[in-house]
Order: sequence, then structure tokens, then C-alpha cells
Amino acid sequence: MGAGAGRAAGTGRGARVGAAGDPAFTDPIAAWPQPATPPGGAAFWRGDLFVATLRSRALLRLVFGDGPDGQRVRSIERWFVDAAGNGRFGRLRDAVAGPDGAL
Repeated sequence: MGAGAGRAAGTGRGARVGAAGDPAFTDPIAAWPQPATPPGGAAFWRGDLFVATLRSRALLRLVFGDGPDGQRVRSIERWFVDAAGNGRFGRLRDAVAGPDGAL
């Protein structure tokens, strides 16, 4: 094997990463091109993944379906945004399941 074989493109690290839909790479289970969605914290709660976002100022809920491997995202919901997509609470830093069972 040559130098860099099996490394991620441009990173010098192990796994191969790339653009969704490129057959040379494994697709992510979820991707969203717009608006920009830099993540804060994330938590699984009641079978769904909740991701706090910074710039887009929303709480994302990724609802999983019954795909063959159990890792198919059926829908992505944007919570705490108005009709124009503006976040109501500013930059969200974290999503945590509390000891009382609430998110």
C-alpha cells in the first residue's frame, strides 16, 4: 500500500470521508446543506436524536425510521424557530436528558 492509503482525503487520519452520494465513500445517516447547522451538544431521548445548534439557533429532532439497519432518518424537525426560520432563544449549546426523564 502506498503512503496515505486508507486515510481520509486531506486529513491524514484513518476513515475515508467525502461528499454524500459519492460511491467511493459511505453516506452519512443525515445531512442538511441549508441553513448552516453547526452542532452544539446532542442527546438521544425516547429513540430520537436531539441536536442543539449554534448558528442556526434551533433544536433539531432527527426521527429514526425502521430501515434495514435501524439507522435511517425518517425526518428532521427544527424546533424553537419562527415561520421565517429564525431561532427564538439564540444559540443553543446543549441537549441533555435530565435525571427526571425530561429533555
